[in-house]
Amino acid sequence: MPCLNEAMTLSACIKKARTFLRESGIDGEIIAADGRNRKPHLNTCRDGWRSLRLYLLMSPRWTFGIPGIVLATIGLASLAAAILGFVPAAWLGVVHIFSTVTTVIGYQAILLAIFAKFIAIESSLRPPATKFYIFCKPGAPWSTSSF
Repeated sequence: MPCLNEAMTLSACIKKARTFLRESGIDGEIIAADGRNRKPHLNTCRDGWRSLRLYLLMSPRWTFGIPGIVLATIGLASLAAAILGFVPAAWLGVVHIFSTVTTVIGYQAILLAIFAKFIAIESSLRPPATKFYIFCKPGAPWSTSSF
């Protein structure tokens, strides 16, 4: 499927391709190739932000969630090391600031991953994720087949 004017139609092309793959019963992935032979005429900042937003919404777990969990874990571990006495007294202030900052940033990244997933579901970029999607009847109002 041709995807002309990439910045404006990238999300529409991905939605159409996902719909086609799901309706056809094909299990595959979507690859977007640029087949132009002329100079691009994109507005760099606006179109770049639009594409970056799309990529961030398509993968919030690996973009925000996992790094947030790692940062929060590092912050809590360094705080525990400071409290248990594994850090010299001269470094306690620095370690407390480091552990507080990394824990807060990690927590905020985890929340951002959750909100990004909700926004992606609301904008129909991702199908709604339910725990019991196996038991959903096709065509039911709560089933994921409407996306």
